[in-house]
Amino acid sequence: MHIRASRQSMLLPNGFFLYQRLDEHGIHIKSIKPKGASLLFRLDPPEQQLLAR
Repeated sequence: MHIRASRQSMLLPNGFFLYQRLDEHGIHIKSIKPKGASLLFRLDPPEQQLLAR
């Protein structure tokens, strides 16, 4: 899952906050990595991508 700010002037959401929110909904995160001006989340298992959206 790739998360980026919707507008150039906006800041990215906090990765730890997103991790907590997804975990509360039973979505298991394998890793979070910054990638340029975005965050790249790897989910475990990958099928949880639809649920995360």
